[in-house]
Amino acid sequence: MVMRPSPKLPHIRHVDKYLHTLASGILAVLSCRSSVKTGVRSGALSTFLLGLVVGMSYEGGQALGRVRTADRYDLVADEIGIIIGMLIFALSLRPGADLLCLAQRVRQHKLRIGAHSGQMTRTAAGLSSG
Repeated sequence: MVMRPSPKLPHIRHVDKYLHTLASGILAVLSCRSSVKTGVRSGALSTFLLGLVVGMSYEGGQALGRVRTADRYDLVADEIGIIIGMLIFALSLRPGADLLCLAQRVRQHKLRIGAHSGQMTRTAAGLSSG
């Protein structure tokens, strides 16, 4: 996979760096998720090191080959993707960040309003009028 010629990419400046960042971000989210599920304490450190090792192996393989060339900026893009992926995962753990959780809160809010027949209640603001 590393030694194949590079596929034709759209004519967007530095598109390969964006693709490195995207792939590494996905790797980071999956790595963080598995760390949480398995109870690994140093999940952030292991995710960062995994991204570094994977990026270095890709670039090292390209440096040894004749078809593609290694680029240190690809490695930088990989690490930026890892950091972004870790931040996205961390933000997704915040209470209320999940869309399903948000939909459930809206549904509960509507049920509370409907339970007070003839009375308008604004539970979110803590105000009621009757």
